[in-house]
Amino acid sequence: MNLSDRIKAFEKLGIVCRDLACSKKHSIFGEASLENEFFTKENVIQALVSISNLLTKSKLEKWIYSYDLSLYKKPKNIGVFLAGNIPLVGFHDFLCVLILNHKFIGKFSSKDSVLFNYLVDQLLIIEPRFRSKIFFQKKIFHSDIFICTGNDFSAQYFDFNLNSKPRIIRDSKASIAIFDGNETTQNIMLLMKDIFLYFGLGCRNVSKLYIPRDYDIQSIKKYFLDYKHLLKHNFYFDNYIYYKAFLKLKKENFLDFGSILLLESNELFSPISVLYYEYYDDFHDFPVDLSKIQCVVSRNNHLNHVFFGESQTPELFDYADGVDTIDFLLKN
Repeated sequence: MNLSDRIKAFEKLGIVCRDLACSKKHSIFGEASLENEFFTKENVIQALVSISNLLTKSKLEKWIYSYDLSLYKKPKNIGVFLAGNIPLVGFHDFLCVLILNHKFIGKFSSKDSVLFNYLVDQLLIIEPRFRSKIFFQKKIFHSDIFICTGNDFSAQYFDFNLNSKPRIIRDSKASIAIFDGNETTQNIMLLMKDIFLYFGLGCRNVSKLYIPRDYDIQSIKKYFLDYKHLLKHNFYFDNYIYYKAFLKLKKENFLDFGSILLLESNELFSPISVLYYEYYDDFHDFPVDLSKIQCVVSRNNHLNHVFFGESQTPELFDYADGVDTIDFLLKN
């Protein structure tokens, strides 16, 4: 199976994802939500649409042929620890490993196995020769190279146990949005997607908003009210009620925007149903620990930003933590 065959197979998988997203009636939606209460049909459809948009022949070829493929030596066993915070969050790693003809040795997250198994089955129908390249196991520490995604605690665990192996280890990351004070209605409406998509559980979801010192934050409350329907989701609603009571007991001066709680804080990682915000004085000079930032959402070209509404629609070249997975696999 050559590279052209692999590109063609993933192109066809993209069509499967698109058709599944359009159907909206497949049993897989219910099965996924039973495994993970945050994998609502709407969120699964969004993830499938995002993947289908990546898997076009032109995008795949532009992406993979931009690398020096002569660096590729031989197939290796790539151990991949998959996250499960949002639907199919590990798909890009899956694609990177297989497009280079390595063996994918994956360990499922307990919260995202249903969807992954389904897409793997579809890929094997499209291209049965992948059967010798895809394995899911509980113990994968025997692999040659590792890609590990988790939080700060798991990152330390992986780094300790894999210190003699080539590895990518991803720890906790947050995404922020920066207002300059001239945002349009459209900008703010799109920001709501960056905040609320996948209930805010992704590292590319905006968990903190930076605003100018004189900005009236109450002026954007009406946009948040459009997402009040999220309170119908039991687990999100429980978090909303819990943190509302918790902040009241702590006598914190928070804002209730009807769908989420806003709290002024210098922290980056806000809990589910809470959005942090912080005032700044100079748009081009305020303290942000970039080592902990996944995305900067802004209408200005500042700190390698993405535009409003685009934080959860990464392209093939948008690598998690800024570490180029293809380059890493080619050189190890």
